[in-house]
Amino acid sequence: MEIQDRLKIVRKKQGFNQIPFAELLGVSQSAYANYERGATDPPISVARKICEDFSISADWLLLGHGSMEADKLGSIVEEAVTEMREFI
Repeated sequence: MEIQDRLKIVRKKQGFNQIPFAELLGVSQSAYANYERGATDPPISVARKICEDFSISADWLLLGHGSMEADKLGSIVEEAVTEMREFI
């Protein structure tokens, strides 16, 4: 499965057609359609927005590794470590 397939999976899972999804990402519908067709790769800013806004794993979206859902435990641990460092 290629990145264009994973983009389509995320969009459909969120219940969007291409136009509103593209608008949400801040790109034109034609640019987004090119991402899903595999004509162009999405810029990292678009991939990052998808991952952050929909809790999607960057490893899964960009590389196809692991689970689609972001590792929430990892981010919780990271936040806890940051808080402890600031406390100390």
